[in-house]
Amino acid sequence: MHQYSQKLLIRKDYINKEGKSALYFQVIINRKIIKVNPRVSWDVTRYDFVKNELIPRGKKDQEWIDAKIIIDKVRSDINDIFIKYRTSDKLLTENLFYKELNAAGSKKDFIHYMESKVKYRFRGGLIDESTYKKHIGTVDRLKEFKNEIAFSELSARIFEDFNVFLKKVKKNSENTRWGRFKNISTYLNIAKDEGIVFENPFLNMNDKPKQVPGTIEYLTKQEVKKLKQLYEKNDLPGHLMRELKSYLFSCHTGVRISDIAHLSNENIIGDELVFIPHKTRRFNRPVRIPLLSYAKKLIEGKKGLLLEKVADQKMNENLKLIAEKAKISKELSFHTARHTFATLFLAAGGNIAVLKELMGHAAIKTTMVYVHIDAEQRKQQMSLMESL
Repeated sequence: MHQYSQKLLIRKDYINKEGKSALYFQVIINRKIIKVNPRVSWDVTRYDFVKNELIPRGKKDQEWIDAKIIIDKVRSDINDIFIKYRTSDKLLTENLFYKELNAAGSKKDFIHYMESKVKYRFRGGLIDESTYKKHIGTVDRLKEFKNEIAFSELSARIFEDFNVFLKKVKKNSENTRWGRFKNISTYLNIAKDEGIVFENPFLNMNDKPKQVPGTIEYLTKQEVKKLKQLYEKNDLPGHLMRELKSYLFSCHTGVRISDIAHLSNENIIGDELVFIPHKTRRFNRPVRIPLLSYAKKLIEGKKGLLLEKVADQKMNENLKLIAEKAKISKELSFHTARHTFATLFLAAGGNIAVLKELMGHAAIKTTMVYVHIDAEQRKQQMSLMESL
């Protein structure tokens, strides 16, 4: 006979400044004790240690009502698991219990579902750390907006209100809000693929944020030449020389910072750099970049990794120092090297379709932004002729 039980307890070892402590369920499965966190903290002085219950301030204590709803939901999920395994006469283990509990919460609450999927995809290597931080950041904003959103509650109205919350309360720009909704859409699509039934909340949503093209910074040929001259002088500290080298390599290849650290001799095939970009690795589509003579010179004689790994934020800080040394007034980030490659490629007469393949873009519309830059550059250059 399998023995299962659960009861609500409160931590006695830690009480915060507000006099509250975390609640938890003590679950016993065949004499093994498991703790389940309902994510609720409660005033220790208003907890009945005999009945293991929360004590309300009065009949209309909203804090007590909200806490009880959450606790009753978790207790119900736990008991449903017990009943399922008792009636099926299957052995319930600790791993099976957690799996069932996560599944129960995920299918009922979209926020919980999205959070668990973000963590699962990150642990499984399906998304990188940068993407993980963006996606979990969206989960955090959803939690601030609403404790939970059941799949059955998903609607255009809820996300219209969420958009207002991001705009008015969090002071997010339209691009930031567009990114949040893009992240949400990703996990709604995953849920749909898993057979979870819900109404598409975006179909009738009003004022859905749109991506606003930003100003893309890039270097001119003259500015790239200044960086080359600085590199040839070889009088910068070692770490700045290494980062300048990586930056110049990207200016001549368009390689992202996320790929720099992974390139090795094995990626050199003939006169081409061949690799699968980390950002789009799920498509398993290699990018082939013919190496210019200057790019070859930068990695000449290298064995193993072609370039040293650089931290994104640290790189951008160091690039400011490098720009000052080269007397370049623009604010550099590593991505400006990629923009520089694309812009100068088109300015030299390069084909937009070829650039799409070199950049590893999935859609031509992503590459088209550089056409606008090139057109604007031509307009600015022609304005110099007004003085004739």
